[in-house]
Amino acid sequence: MGGTEAIHFFLAGILGLLVGSFLNVVIHRVPRSSRSTAPAINYLLVPRSACPACGNGLGWSQLIPVLSYIFQRGRCVVCKAGISPRYPIVELAAAGVPIYALICYEATMAAVVVSVLMWLMIAIAAIDLENLIVPDCLVVPLIAAGLLANAFGIIVEADKAIFGAVVGFMSFWLMARVAREFIGRPALGGGDVKFFAALGAWFGWQALAPILLIASVTGLGVGLSLRFTGRLGPEAPIPFAPFLAFGGAVTLFFGEALTSWLITFHPF
Repeated sequence: MGGTEAIHFFLAGILGLLVGSFLNVVIHRVPRSSRSTAPAINYLLVPRSACPACGNGLGWSQLIPVLSYIFQRGRCVVCKAGISPRYPIVELAAAGVPIYALICYEATMAAVVVSVLMWLMIAIAAIDLENLIVPDCLVVPLIAAGLLANAFGIIVEADKAIFGAVVGFMSFWLMARVAREFIGRPALGGGDVKFFAALGAWFGWQALAPILLIASVTGLGVGLSLRFTGRLGPEAPIPFAPFLAFGGAVTLFFGEALTSWLITFHPF
């Protein structure tokens, strides 16, 4: 690795940490905006960042990504309430996104677009994990952005993106209707349907099957583990967006390698 490349990776990581800090604001505030008629942007701009437990406003030293969490030992400096580990996890994940995008796409527009996509997927996954919702204010623009990006062939051709959005939406909508008829309650939320359509718009229809396979296998494994250990009740819902996001990330960054491995591993 040359000195210039090292600088690019370092700057990309710093940018990712800053974006991750903002994503934590989005994750915390957007669910509140869904219960209000005010535009979601209002909740992102005001008020200033504060401790969720005591409302104490945070100074600049308490807003440094990852480091402030470490120095404060995961607690508010005023009320000593615990701070969710979600904050440093999101910041570190967001930092890794542009670094890996540079590795895969070098310093191109594709790396920028893919980084923005992955950051939005992190926010959607975290919101669903904590609140069991996939906000329209994030997922609907994600569909439009995928179609727009692929109008220029950033990831796939435009026709594959359009067909992917349609197939993603219709397949999940049909699955949700069938599941509701059989089990008598919703198995997939409307947000999951739109999120799968967004993944189709970004990655094309051909990527939907591996994304769904990865999401289903990992979701089933995690769900069974949580219920077996008693950390999740038998009737408790399991958010699916985090697993769809994971399936999308794996397919995006490792799709070709995964396909080659499956072909080599296939016993026939």
